[in-house]
Amino acid sequence: MKRYCAGILTMVMVLSACVDVSNPQPATEKTIVIPIPETTTVISQTDSPPETTTAETDETIELPFTGVTYTVPPPPIGRPEELQVLITPKAQEPLSVDYFDNCMFIGDSIITGFNIWKSTILVDNTPLNNSYIFAVSSYSANNAAQPISNNSYHPLYEGEQIRPEDIIREIGVQRVFISLGLNDMYTQKEVFVANYTLLLSRIIEKNPDVEIIILSISPYLETAQPAPDRNAMIMEYNNELIMLANRFGIAFIDSAAVLREDNGGLKPELCGDTPPVGMGCHWAPGTYALVLQYILEHPPLTEEQKNEEYKIIIAE
Repeated sequence: MKRYCAGILTMVMVLSACVDVSNPQPATEKTIVIPIPETTTVISQTDSPPETTTAETDETIELPFTGVTYTVPPPPIGRPEELQVLITPKAQEPLSVDYFDNCMFIGDSIITGFNIWKSTILVDNTPLNNSYIFAVSSYSANNAAQPISNNSYHPLYEGEQIRPEDIIREIGVQRVFISLGLNDMYTQKEVFVANYTLLLSRIIEKNPDVEIIILSISPYLETAQPAPDRNAMIMEYNNELIMLANRFGIAFIDSAAVLREDNGGLKPELCGDTPPVGMGCHWAPGTYALVLQYILEHPPLTEEQKNEEYKIIIAE
């Protein structure tokens, strides 16, 4: 700044010397010389104190993380790490079984098993008595998105078809677990996502206060896949559901994690319909309690937890 001001002052002095004076004074031959004492220091107007510079560095100082760290398991085959950290992490302490009070499970024939085996499904020696099951065999996201008609296919309530968003409002539950997708493998992935998006939008529109949780699609036995790489396709659809849940700001619980082998298939000991008699995708009676326990150990983060500083990392 000093150099800049000095430059302006110098320019003003030069310009003043160049201005045409209308009545110039005659020049005089007398010259007055004023001696400068030897002890006087002359400082040019263009001189300025040496500039001070701050040394530039590319080094970034990272402050230590002081928030809460949650962990998720390594991603299964077919899932990138950036999606794995979007699933619900394991809680420090599992929730109690009353977490399932006044909740509803929406799904297909696998979910109907909650009704079939209700008396034998125990979590902490407690039966699942205070939950609602809205499910029917072969139900899909495509079915759930369709309006009621002569050609629609929805579970019955009091003898009549009813859509998911309407049964939720009718019963007045506070929490909904959606387990759909296994019967959507015959549709294109984009169609599946569009139908699931429509289903979520309608539920939220009619039930703005309900908590929605998406459960992952369960795999087939590796040796019983109805088509080559069907389990790989299921993983792709699950990945789409993770991204969809993230867009809606709702939780995705990878409940199928407790069911999968390392190769992505359903664990044989958890299957209740092994081929050739069965399809190789339905659960054994004891599997239901395992899934419920997994949900209690991986609940969605609360609003209080979300407002805290936290990060989710992949366990080694």
